[in-house]
Amino acid sequence: MMEKPVALDTKNNTWIEVQYVDLSGPERPPPNDDSWKSLDTAIYVGISSLMDDRCGRTLHSLLTTAKNPERVHIGIVQQNDKETKDCIEDIQTSKRFANSDQFFLETKCMQKKKEYCAMMKKEAKDKKEEDCPYVNNVKTIRITNEEAKGPNLARGLQLLMHDGEEFCMQIDSHSFAGKAWDVQMLQDWGACNNELAVLTTYIGSPENLGQNVMGAHEVPHLCTAYFNDDFPFNDRASAARNLQKPILAPLWAGGLSFSKCHAEWIVKYDVNLLQIWTGEEFGRGARLWTHGYDFYTPTKAIIAHDYTPGRKQNIFLFAKLSKKKKKFSL
Repeated sequence: MMEKPVALDTKNNTWIEVQYVDLSGPERPPPNDDSWKSLDTAIYVGISSLMDDRCGRTLHSLLTTAKNPERVHIGIVQQNDKETKDCIEDIQTSKRFANSDQFFLETKCMQKKKEYCAMMKKEAKDKKEEDCPYVNNVKTIRITNEEAKGPNLARGLQLLMHDGEEFCMQIDSHSFAGKAWDVQMLQDWGACNNELAVLTTYIGSPENLGQNVMGAHEVPHLCTAYFNDDFPFNDRASAARNLQKPILAPLWAGGLSFSKCHAEWIVKYDVNLLQIWTGEEFGRGARLWTHGYDFYTPTKAIIAHDYTPGRKQNIFLFAKLSKKKKKFSL
């Protein structure tokens, strides 16, 4: 007998039975078609990386665990200093737009690859120099760490590399993907029976990928928020167990967001919210919700997050800049 789906009430520390809510109707249309069932449906993955040496490892995880890596297209907004490893390749050619606020760099693949390609070459059986599968599926916008203006601009730039893919996923540059993650994410999205569904949560650690956590298929469930200086913040994730299909959640998380790409185009990032770090998720979640999108907790641990501190990751990097650089960064 299958266990009942439950969610944790953190305030009272009790498990509450989940009630699946039927949102069918003209305002919550079912999927337009069955494309989510196809192995060929394209998925665009947007990643913003700030001085993160683990970015190449994230690409490697995505492209080696996908059921069909050919359909996975990745756009990276890389914000590095000179010491940080490039996610995938050296810069061969670059162009800046006349508008100094747009730091868009066009790059071409060189033979001298970096992190992702080095990992793929190491695993290749014939050890050919050109071994770097799916490298043409990856696009990169490169700016310096001093030009970085916070997550809203970086994640907004991700959209510039979208090329008509039907589904979009956003993750952090220090993430891991589980086996056949592309199929699993699409299956969970289809199970929502909602064209406006967004799968999102604060994802767990890598050791939980593919595991039956707590013997009850426990997953993180984002359901509470709090105020700090009159500003709303997402609280830490609670938990849900034994989910047969995704359940509704009230909040959106930037570390995992999976939906039809029309969500990204209809509710674009506000790139004018510069250097907004903590709390930026609540604002975008509110805008998505008021545009009709609904948030759902996935049924399984499909994507994971590396919670160990990065070599140069620091939420207060902006505070350490000189006055001249602060002015430039704003």
